[in-house]
Amino acid sequence: MRNLWILAIIVLASCKKELSATPEPTPEITLEQALTGRPWMITSIVLTTSDGGLVNIFAVNFKDCERDDLLNFGKDGVFTKTDGGIICNPPGNSVFRDLNGGFWNSSPDSSLTINKGFNNQRYKVTNWTNTSMKWVQTQTSYSGVRETYTYQLASK
Repeated sequence: MRNLWILAIIVLASCKKELSATPEPTPEITLEQALTGRPWMITSIVLTTSDGGLVNIFAVNFKDCERDDLLNFGKDGVFTKTDGGIICNPPGNSVFRDLNGGFWNSSPDSSLTINKGFNNQRYKVTNWTNTSMKWVQTQTSYSGVRETYTYQLASK
């Protein structure tokens, strides 16, 4: 009889472990919900050169006043870039400055387009959540070399 009690306790204990180890599903959000729900800050821009080299151009080529800028995607399709705590001199002279006050849209293939006038920038967005996302942009440089830029963003 005692062996049955021990067996019953072991079975119940193992069942509890299995039930508590099952993670709750994370609700998925659309790209539009992720973009419009909060301001975003770029944390890294890595350039992949044609020979496969990687360079974090954000850490090297951008000033402190650019690295704290916030990107805002309005539900009305308006894109704004606002200065963070450190203001560039002259003010507004930072990354995405030419797109400030422009428009954005996303497409079913997870592409993001930001445009203002003749300036039209397109990104492939991957791995987005409420707190982080990655944008990839491939283009040909002025010298004819294919380059890929990978942006890491965090919500603020």
